[in-house]
Amino acid sequence: MRGRTPPESDHQGRPWYPGGGGSGSQTNAYMVSQGQKWEEQADDFKCTRNSGDTVLQINRTLTYTVSVKVSANLTADLNAALKAAVGTELNTTISKSYGLTTSLNPGQSIGLCVEYQTNVYAITTTSAAGTTTQPVNVTAPTGVVTARSC
Repeated sequence: MRGRTPPESDHQGRPWYPGGGGSGSQTNAYMVSQGQKWEEQADDFKCTRNSGDTVLQINRTLTYTVSVKVSANLTADLNAALKAAVGTELNTTISKSYGLTTSLNPGQSIGLCVEYQTNVYAITTTSAAGTTTQPVNVTAPTGVVTARSC
């Protein structure tokens, strides 16, 4: 803050932090690196096969679940910072929907594949005592869902 000087009477040799006294800490999380992507079949909709003799028309909304996993146990503050950076609940499963419209010839099959990626985040806590950084892996869906033969 430009133009402010520490008060003379209460400085007493301690560091002066404008606007709060410096007794609190600040925690932030940010992505450091992105890992490779891979696909997994959705557990709720693994594979549908047309066992009939005619073309099967599929036009429905499928519900499937995905999971978001963190590689470490975190304190509430660290978890909150990471959740804000990732943008979703952590260590949980989330229900999603996918609209599927297709035709399956006799003998053909189809299933849903969900793309996942493990990214490395750094959670940094800064306080009057210094700065600490903890790397954490977060495995989450990328948002890409594909209907594929299975």
